[in-house]
Amino acid sequence: MKIEDITAVIRPRAPWEAVDLGFVLTRQHLPKLLGLWLGLIVPWWLLCMAVFGASWWTFFLIWFLKPAYDWLAVFYLGRALFGTKPGWQEVIRGTPLPLLRNALDIMLLRRLSTGRALLLPVRVLEGQTGSAYGKRSRVISSHGGGTALSLMACCGIFEVLGTCGVAALVYGFLPDLMKPELAEVGEMILGDELQDPTSLLRWILLLSYLVAMPFIELFYVGGGFGLYLNTRTHMEGWDIDLTFRSIADRLDIQGAKDAKPDLSGVSLPVWFLAALSLGLSGASARTAESGSPSVNLPDAKREAAVIEPGKTPGDTMDKVLAHEDFKVHKKKIRVYRQNAPQVPVVGTLFGHLFQVLVWILVVALVAGAIYWVVRHAYLFNRGVGGKPSSHLVRRAAVVMGMDIRPEALPSDIPRAARKLWSEGLGREALGLLYRGAISRLVAEVRLPIEESDTEGDCLIRARQAGEEARPDYLSELTTVWTQAAYGGTLPREDHMLRLCEAWPFFQTGVIAKPKGGAS
Repeated sequence: MKIEDITAVIRPRAPWEAVDLGFVLTRQHLPKLLGLWLGLIVPWWLLCMAVFGASWWTFFLIWFLKPAYDWLAVFYLGRALFGTKPGWQEVIRGTPLPLLRNALDIMLLRRLSTGRALLLPVRVLEGQTGSAYGKRSRVISSHGGGTALSLMACCGIFEVLGTCGVAALVYGFLPDLMKPELAEVGEMILGDELQDPTSLLRWILLLSYLVAMPFIELFYVGGGFGLYLNTRTHMEGWDIDLTFRSIADRLDIQGAKDAKPDLSGVSLPVWFLAALSLGLSGASARTAESGSPSVNLPDAKREAAVIEPGKTPGDTMDKVLAHEDFKVHKKKIRVYRQNAPQVPVVGTLFGHLFQVLVWILVVALVAGAIYWVVRHAYLFNRGVGGKPSSHLVRRAAVVMGMDIRPEALPSDIPRAARKLWSEGLGREALGLLYRGAISRLVAEVRLPIEESDTEGDCLIRARQAGEEARPDYLSELTTVWTQAAYGGTLPREDHMLRLCEAWPFFQTGVIAKPKGGAS
């Protein structure tokens, strides 16, 4: 690979601009990189899932071998940068042996390195190992280590957010019969559901991670590769080298046009010195012929600038430099400063970051507290009997498209529901029971149900109101109603009759005591 074959514009960049360069390079070759992952890495994932299922061992093994995945990406990007796009055979031939030789170091000793994306090209592209790698990595890290740490933190956060986003998308497409309520999802995560390797929640989490992780990881490697290129550009002057090479190419082309001898083997510094020598010789000759110098120099400098017979140009140079105008005058200034301990830059960065996170947490807690108080204001405004004051609760008339006004319902709801059931109108009978329960909770218990609430919201409000809202009965009725309304599944006749007999709400405003028959 030759430096003049680089397909990107090489110039000194700011650190995050260099990361953007790596992102652009990754985006250009993303289909090929994903194809390599699909053919070489996904089989390993399938093997882990076949052996361990969705256990934590599967999560650990897939995460632990990330450096091996990154090795393939760096191998491809390093060659694609120079205009060569390696195929499957070249990747398979060029990666296994070097990867095995470095496996112990990258998998164990340096697995938790914060500059993995920045330093991996030192192994993959430069082939450095052992002490040579240690020296080289320290030099590279001194220029881009801080940005590499920030890049790793940002990509880690985006990986978590991506996993949660994919999981939320999967949750949205689940059938209603399989979809738990959001409140139940929190209980499942904090409870034993997440510890069960065969649970649906664990599989959704694993598959969401496997979908989100490749994209974030490839861009993480690409950003580190851009940092690596920028570091070498600053250290080795790649941009200057490329400029000189382009000038040399133009000179070679011009020389070929003029039919001059091929002097392309002469380096640019030699050309420069030759031109400088010719210019000085011509100036000296003109000065000797005309008897006067071409520039106005003082007599002492003029005499020093003339090469005397029998002396070398070096002697004349020493004589010129010995003049008063070329002497270096040094001046020392004593600056007093306090003996305060210096705070490391990394420590200061983490301090500011921690302070920002603390303030974000405080604002989130305050906003959450305000939202909870506004949402549950009725709990703080109890009237006679511990119920919310009627003037503080705005009664909803229509909930989920159902008219829950008391005047729109029969006086004896259980009897009317049994009659509808006997006529073969099971869905209408359950709808009447559910609609009547919501109406009684709004009218008698003064539950602050809003028109935009769903079945789950109504159940949550009933549980928050306590036993007077009969949350157990409402939970059973809600389950049966949603299965009939959205799944087309009606309960058995004895179950329906039991719901009617256990009806706890009365028009008089009294809530019946639980008899143990509804649950």
